[in-house]
Amino acid sequence: MNWLLYAFLAPTFWAFCNVVDKFLLTEKFKNPYSYQVLFSLMDLIVAPLFLILFKISFSYPFFILGIIIGIIDVNSAFNYYKAMRIEEASRVIPLSYLNVLLTVPLAYVFFGEDIGIQKYMGILFFLIGAILISYKKIKKNKWTFSSAIKLTLIVAFLWSCINIMDKYALNFIDPISLFFWMTIGFVIGGLSTLLVPRVRTDFIITAKKLDKKYLLLATISLFFAYSAFMTFLTAMSTGYVSLVVGIASIQPFIVFIYTTFLSLFFPNIIKEIIDKSTISLKVIAILLIIAGTFLVTV
Repeated sequence: MNWLLYAFLAPTFWAFCNVVDKFLLTEKFKNPYSYQVLFSLMDLIVAPLFLILFKISFSYPFFILGIIIGIIDVNSAFNYYKAMRIEEASRVIPLSYLNVLLTVPLAYVFFGEDIGIQKYMGILFFLIGAILISYKKIKKNKWTFSSAIKLTLIVAFLWSCINIMDKYALNFIDPISLFFWMTIGFVIGGLSTLLVPRVRTDFIITAKKLDKKYLLLATISLFFAYSAFMTFLTAMSTGYVSLVVGIASIQPFIVFIYTTFLSLFFPNIIKEIIDKSTISLKVIAILLIIAGTFLVTV
């Protein structure tokens, strides 16, 4: 089952991007909009290569749908970047995967993908896990919900809409073509923010101070993001959207491994709270999400 392999590869690639996003947004990009503009410009440079290397479908109206998906994804990215600025990556990603709560029932409504009691139980596990991982200690014996929860709920909603639109579009055009048109939409949406004087000024100031090593890291992250999108869309083109999205929800666990390792051995790159109570809560929450994944996908 090739789609299954692709479904597992996508979250592994995306988890790497999440760590890079957290690092760059903490160290260099104080304005999430400037960060988005950087990647939109990089996409603008890379996109023409797709026209040279691949046979891109111009099938109407599905290439328009791809562009619309890309523009919607820009809006999800803005909220994701804002969340990453104020919260730990190992909390943001699990909360974002609440999109499964919407994707699975929507897949049933639009594509007739059967849910069943077991999948509803899996969704419940997701919900409990997401609530737990959003719960954080702010002082000794004092806990509260993450301030990023509203942003991540917006991301989750937009991702669920994108998942359904992706699956529909893939009935008519191939994954590479869909990704190309999504990239075009991403460029249009991202660069349109330069029309705002404050964003334009901030980006110019940040770009002038951007070291080559940070630009190289962003380029590597873009390569991993492209790999993640392509493997994800390839899996979705042949597998059930609910199953592919369910499997992709192992991403929080992979992010947790990455960030914990870096916090322990390379705290100058990523530094998250790793006291016993916080780690225990995250582990329980992520195990619930994994259990939910199993119930949803089996």
